[in-house]
Amino acid sequence: MTGQVVEPVKRKDKEVAINVSLLPDGSVVFDDISEKILSGKLLTIPTNKRDEGKIECVSDGKIYSFAEADRDGNAYTMQENDTIRFLVATDRRDQSKRAVSIQLDIDTTKVEKNEQREIGIVAAVKVNKINFPKIFSSYKINNKHFKNS
Repeated sequence: MTGQVVEPVKRKDKEVAINVSLLPDGSVVFDDISEKILSGKLLTIPTNKRDEGKIECVSDGKIYSFAEADRDGNAYTMQENDTIRFLVATDRRDQSKRAVSIQLDIDTTKVEKNEQREIGIVAAVKVNKINFPKIFSSYKINNKHFKNS
């Protein structure tokens, strides 16, 4: 019955759907994602899940919006004016464009901002007697183990 139009069935004087099944993963696509990797400057960063950030593309000067979910598993914290790489997704429904697969271009950012950024994993969060959280991180550089507290 997939793709067929069926007459609704009435039960207790209400129209109900029958034989409903889930579509296979990937069968509905809302966005077309470009393959061209663009470079840009981070103008604003989303502060929560509903907020949008803004990126200015270096090559065409256009400003693209993005959500926190559009970041691509990069462990570095992004800051305003960082150089980033991203792809453009075009929504098939309304042709709107947004930035996706956003990654910090750490090499370019280090040179431009003349700063060192560290990468780490939060190992534990403990709350002390006056309810201030303390974050313990752990990382390795050249097979040497470091801990911060």
